[in-house]
Amino acid sequence: MEISYCIAVGFGSLHRWETRSCAASTASFRLARASGRGVGALKSFLRFAETGVLGAAKRSGKDEDSPFEEAVRQELEKHGLTVDTQVGEAGFFIDLAVRDEELNGTYILGIECDGATYHSSRSARDRDRLRQAVLEDHGWIIHRIWSTDWFQRPDRELRRVLIAVEKAREHARARSGTSKLTSIDVSPGKEIDRETVDRVPEEESDAPLYEVSELDLPAYKSELHEMNPGQLIRHVTKILEVEAPIHIDEIVLRLRTAWGYERAGNRIHEVVTKALRLAIAKSPFAVEEGFFVNKSKPATPRRRDENSPVSLRKPENFAPQEIRAAVVVVVERHLGVKKDEIAGAVARLFGFKATSPQIRATFDAQLRKLLKGGILREDASRMIHRASRANPNTPL
Repeated sequence: MEISYCIAVGFGSLHRWETRSCAASTASFRLARASGRGVGALKSFLRFAETGVLGAAKRSGKDEDSPFEEAVRQELEKHGLTVDTQVGEAGFFIDLAVRDEELNGTYILGIECDGATYHSSRSARDRDRLRQAVLEDHGWIIHRIWSTDWFQRPDRELRRVLIAVEKAREHARARSGTSKLTSIDVSPGKEIDRETVDRVPEEESDAPLYEVSELDLPAYKSELHEMNPGQLIRHVTKILEVEAPIHIDEIVLRLRTAWGYERAGNRIHEVVTKALRLAIAKSPFAVEEGFFVNKSKPATPRRRDENSPVSLRKPENFAPQEIRAAVVVVVERHLGVKKDEIAGAVARLFGFKATSPQIRATFDAQLRKLLKGGILREDASRMIHRASRANPNTPL
């Protein structure tokens, strides 16, 4: 039964903002149609009493304040997260705010991106400590990223923020009483579709770890695009010897990382492309299906772990030859596999804990090539078997 009546609201100094003409039920006050300063204060109080969160965050519509913030946002969005910029709360603006769409777009984590000048300013640090305390009092969980750490150790910092998002999501859903949890694989570079991600059964991969080349650079080195061609050829050759099959983008990434560059422009791409062209002449290396391969050393599946570069886990950076080799390993090891189970088994071999639609599509495309090329066959029960001893590294 619902009873309507009028009350006078008085909370200390709010008494002069007295509010009349409101409704109450056996469950709650109905203040949706009421207005005024006092009503607003009461609404905030009741919301705080119910949720423990004081105030409401609002999107400002402003863009990022720096390229650093933009870089962080883009990486998080690659992992399937919804990120808003410059979200206002309690008179402050939070650099980046992560929303959980399954909690009606509730903000679950605030990310503060602190530039290099922040470290040398004691007043800025003191001000932000106070600022963070106020935001946490309003229910925010705050995670800080230093620009120097992000650019020097991007893989580690990305993992840290993804772990923070995961913990914040669990906290928010526990507080809301929602038991459904959609996990993010916090391994580097994981492409995630949060609604359709498939969990891979927990099983350690026995594939050898992907070895990342390390370049020996002199204490003094010239700019990469001005480097002696012979020296640059030696560097790209070492990368090929250690990491082939490998995409040219990964080779450029190894070089610019060694030189401490945040990005590589057209001049760097041009000199690296020229050096690679000279390096593979009269060598066992060649370009096949868009990747540099070692013709004297067949590709085998390599495991990526949490310390591997983020880029190595992106679908476009998996060499087709390596994927096909992994598919054949899975099929032979199990004496036949159901067709729809192959992508998950290959992902596990590569060290993944989950498979996104992009990863699954990439692996399935190479499976189709192996079937079409006669290396594998599918029987009437949709089981996949080895059909011939042909080399899966051969372009199909």
